[in-house]
Amino acid sequence: MKSIFKILLTFFLGLILVSFLTLGIIFITPSKIELDPKKLITTSDFISFYDRDNNLIAVSDSLKMNEKETCFSDNLINAFVAIEDKNFFKHKGVDFKRIIKASLVNLKNRSFSQGASTISQQLIKNTHLTNEKTLSRKITEIKLTRQLEKLYTKQEILSMYLNTIYFGENCFGITSAAKRFFDKSVSELTLSECASLAATISAPSKLNPCANIQANINRRNLVLKRMLELKLINEAQYNTAINEKLTVNSSANTPYNAYLNACFNELNNIEKLSPYTLKNCKVLTYYNPALQEYICDIDNINYDYQNIVLDNESLGVTAYASTCGEIGREIASTAKPIAVYAPAIDKNIITPYTIIKDEETSFGDYKPTNFGDKFYGNVSVETALIKSLNVPAVKVLDYLGIDTAITYLNKMNIPCKNKGLSLALGNLASSVYLKDLAASYTTFANYGIYKKPHFIKQIIDNNNNILYNADFSETTVFKSSTATLINDMLKKTKNSGTAKKLSYIDFDLAVKTGTGGTKAGNTDCYSVGYTTQNTFAVWIGNASGRLLDNTQTGSNLPTTILGKTATYLYKDNNPLPFEDYQVTTKTIDKLYYENTGEILLASPNTPKKYTFMGKFAIDNTPGIESTIFTQPKISDLNVQISDNLVTITFVPSIGAKGQIYRILGGQKTYLGESDGKFVDKLLNYGVYEYAIIPYCDGIERVLGREHITAKLNYEQKRAPDGKTDGPPDKWWFD
Repeated sequence: MKSIFKILLTFFLGLILVSFLTLGIIFITPSKIELDPKKLITTSDFISFYDRDNNLIAVSDSLKMNEKETCFSDNLINAFVAIEDKNFFKHKGVDFKRIIKASLVNLKNRSFSQGASTISQQLIKNTHLTNEKTLSRKITEIKLTRQLEKLYTKQEILSMYLNTIYFGENCFGITSAAKRFFDKSVSELTLSECASLAATISAPSKLNPCANIQANINRRNLVLKRMLELKLINEAQYNTAINEKLTVNSSANTPYNAYLNACFNELNNIEKLSPYTLKNCKVLTYYNPALQEYICDIDNINYDYQNIVLDNESLGVTAYASTCGEIGREIASTAKPIAVYAPAIDKNIITPYTIIKDEETSFGDYKPTNFGDKFYGNVSVETALIKSLNVPAVKVLDYLGIDTAITYLNKMNIPCKNKGLSLALGNLASSVYLKDLAASYTTFANYGIYKKPHFIKQIIDNNNNILYNADFSETTVFKSSTATLINDMLKKTKNSGTAKKLSYIDFDLAVKTGTGGTKAGNTDCYSVGYTTQNTFAVWIGNASGRLLDNTQTGSNLPTTILGKTATYLYKDNNPLPFEDYQVTTKTIDKLYYENTGEILLASPNTPKKYTFMGKFAIDNTPGIESTIFTQPKISDLNVQISDNLVTITFVPSIGAKGQIYRILGGQKTYLGESDGKFVDKLLNYGVYEYAIIPYCDGIERVLGREHITAKLNYEQKRAPDGKTDGPPDKWWFD
């Protein structure tokens, strides 16, 4: 009991100490930033966007209609208060209990991940500060918030907050958000829609209704639950709202404005800046006007779609079209190269020629199948990849290890929560954005080096001061030899694999397709391809989750669109071919490989028609030479006799045959050749032996060791009077 009391006392004293230290630091630290009432109201501020050649492409006017607080319904106010700051009307701008609790968490985690910001603090941060998570910024935020609360009423603060908050999709303020997402005025919003908008602001680019309707609904339900718990709505209102179907305005989602919206989403995630406070700035992007126009004008797409093009060197997005904003999805079989085959090659577990048996296989309760429930028997890794077979991918992942696969994925910024073998087929239990999927494939194009994708290259203020430069840091994910081997395999996909629609393309293009769905039907179709210069990714689906026509797969419409995009981009000049790094080419004994699945070097005596050229990582190269054309052998030699017929059987080694000789009365007679069975008819009585000499016809004929059968006696049967009476009833062997 005493020890428990000491622990509690220590914790309590620590809590008091942290509280006093926190408050002391806040009140004695001077602030370099003063509260500016003009910043609290959205004014006409411009952000200019420029393309890759510094030509103006768009000017975003952040002037939005400011709603008066009298236009805000109780449901709207209560939704934001419930999820963001339940004590908003009780505290004086700062919730010190939340700060102390957050401070303890931050001390434990040695970070500033917990902010404990009230609505008043969020208004100050959005209009006066940046997104940096530093102690000095938090202290300034608190001091300015206290000033704010002295100058304005709670209703005024809430009004300014709702009129300036960012909702994603280039929507600042509740008025533009209501119009953008629901095509309504603020006063027309239902309780469910109010909760949906409140659910958005914690992660605007990821949780807004256009970006991820299901994620938005999940958090909307949390908002409604909090409102019920706080008695801000009753049970009947809760049930009506939680069962209300959200009808999202899709008319504003056009392929043309997708690029600009993505730029704003990126701005919102830059820690050292804030989209709220960027005034009269120039945003330099990688935008390619002609390419953007082309991908936006591709016809005959009756589904939601995204199409993105990256520059491999900078990882800048040069074009991006979308009918549904930046939404994250499961990535289907496009996961196979990045999560399974490349990691296994990198770990020297497999080569492109490793044989895997594609057969019906159960992994505990998990039983993957191929498209059409068809299995192909023994296949190489290369064949399994370019034909996108499922069972071999799961087998390789099972041997590689799930944790290893996830480690590789995380290095490429691909989230994965699934700890099961189905992640080999793209079931990551995480949503992946198309730009991140495309960026993971640039790792192969860049020979193992990963860089983060970005729309924005640089941000410059009106005094030509550089406020931001894109992050060009690099992470080595794979050995250059691994990337080289993956490139070689995926190049073949467009000629003989799932992307053979692109066989008309005459330049190096590596491609991987993917089709995801459930037993009920297909939901997501992908085609990802790359050259030495650019990476392309196309997704077809329905943002609502509605099933596709099952004739739609990654091999069809997405691959067609990818091919059109690539051929347009290179209409004047083809990209350079891929190069080889840290690999070596070896001559492999094809005959032995096809019979055993083992990879052995061909001997100098192996005929060319029985060899193939294989490319291997220099640290995972076969070193054993095949002996089938240098050391022919036979085994299991057997002789059977019936009447006057002798049947000789044997098993030759791969590529070998046997020369057959009869030995009778000291004379050795050549009878012929056989690949395992020979019949000799006995005409004379006597003691017989047979010699079998294995041989192989390589570039030169090579003979093996001679094998002699047991002796057999072919004699006449004699009667008691000494007369002959035909052959004996049984043969005997010596």
